[in-house]
Amino acid sequence: MLLNIEDYRRGARAVLPRFVHDYIEGSADDGHCMRRNAGDLSAIELTPRVLRVLRDTTQLDTSVEVFGRKWALPFGIAPTGLNGLVRPEGDRLLAAAAGERCAHEPAYPSFRK
Repeated sequence: MLLNIEDYRRGARAVLPRFVHDYIEGSADDGHCMRRNAGDLSAIELTPRVLRVLRDTTQLDTSVEVFGRKWALPFGIAPTGLNGLVRPEGDRLLAAAAGERCAHEPAYPSFRK
């Protein structure tokens, strides 16, 4: 059963070719940003309180305002590249899913000179 990120990581390790798993699991440069992000995220505790008081969740509004725009869901998809390594046509499928379910705002990678 896949219940958390670590479960998904173990599952991916079991089914993906090693070079694909290593690419996904790796990070850029010395890994400083990934370690910092992991530390910041682990310091956040999410407590699901909303659904405890609701009996009918069909009317639940999951939207959030980001930079003055309303997003249907509280997350987005940024460019990742090489999604086809994990699933055939992965980049096209990810873009289609984002267009159907996520914010319609483009996300651009940042570049340093």
